[in-house]
Amino acid sequence: MRVTTRRGFAVLLAGGPATVAAMLALAGPAAAQSAPPPVSVMIETAGTTAPAYRIAVRNDTDRPVTTTVRQQLPRGAPPTAVSDGGEVRPAVAGDRSAPAEVTWQVSLPARGMTMLSTTLAARPPGSTVTAPTCAFDDAGSQAYDCTAATWVAPRAPVRPGQPLWRQELVLVPSAAMLLVGVAVGLVVRRGRRRYAQVRRSPGTAGNGAVPGSGASGPPRSAPPRSAPPSAGPSRPARSSPPQWGVRPTKPATALVVGLAAAGLAVTLALTGWTGTEQVAGMNPNTRPTNGAWIGRTATGALGASLQEAAFDMTVYRLVCDPSDGATRTCLATVYLHNRGGTEQRWHAGMQRIYLPSGNWVSADDSATRAANRGQDPFADPVPPGDSRLVALAFSVPAREQPVRIELRSGAFSAGVSVAL
Repeated sequence: MRVTTRRGFAVLLAGGPATVAAMLALAGPAAAQSAPPPVSVMIETAGTTAPAYRIAVRNDTDRPVTTTVRQQLPRGAPPTAVSDGGEVRPAVAGDRSAPAEVTWQVSLPARGMTMLSTTLAARPPGSTVTAPTCAFDDAGSQAYDCTAATWVAPRAPVRPGQPLWRQELVLVPSAAMLLVGVAVGLVVRRGRRRYAQVRRSPGTAGNGAVPGSGASGPPRSAPPRSAPPSAGPSRPARSSPPQWGVRPTKPATALVVGLAAAGLAVTLALTGWTGTEQVAGMNPNTRPTNGAWIGRTATGALGASLQEAAFDMTVYRLVCDPSDGATRTCLATVYLHNRGGTEQRWHAGMQRIYLPSGNWVSADDSATRAANRGQDPFADPVPPGDSRLVALAFSVPAREQPVRIELRSGAFSAGVSVAL
């Protein structure tokens, strides 16, 4: 094998430049086209009172690489600080209604890494901000890598300068504990009263023995009494029910009111506490587009990882190019991971983008292949455990702005829905 390889190189060198050019021509464009350089992106949030992100962009190749890094910003969260080289502009040039994004043109040396950062305007306590970030090629269409991080606002601190009894973080738990203590005190007081009634009941003997309890000791004899003269036949005496020393009592009104007030206070406190948390779940207003779907549609925002029947799906970016014609192309950067044990197929007709009118448009096959450098992401099934980062293209009317995108693996999966 080594001899054959050396002979091949000898023939190639002997042929000169003409032979090299002929072999490249026979190899075709596929041999001359190199694979995209692997550029990885990592992002983390800073524990500050305002949303802050640190982005690490790394070049894993042995040659320099130029990449375009784009960070999508949520609406209502303008940036206040951007690292050197970053430019804040709408996601679509000339369209101010489009969400803003920060763009960097980064030149990475071989095996090099650079750090980027952004800081957004302060958000109210309990809010969350997700900012997906992707690294693209020079053209800005093919994504190398994407990631996202969610910043969670810290809990509201105790505001200085206010009396302790006016601070809501102290008032509600203190009131609940006070009411619970009052209720417990009423219960203890009620129990002591019942115990005292038992001690003073007429059915209890002086020595603490209850009649009929089997107490030892000789019975005391009483002198016989003379029966009074009767005018007629005598009737048998009625036997009185045994006295057990406990009389039926009604629950105290203060006890009932106290327990009810304590339960209400605890419920209000728990409701106020959990109201500041971000609860991830199903949107009750979301329904499948028809009755054929199985399960419920998982909903989320850009950069959120959502699970459906077979895939974990994340939509990092969706941008619609301006157009003067009747239609325009919208590109969605989508990541999917097959978490099952079998290969899964997904079809272009099941990936939909919805318009404000309620109509939907399926993915455009030819435009999707062009966005993925001639490769069809729907041609081959996704192996188990495999992940893909693809661009989906949709042709929508030029004057309509999409409001959400739905992705699904099969014809019966409820899929995921991402608000735009």
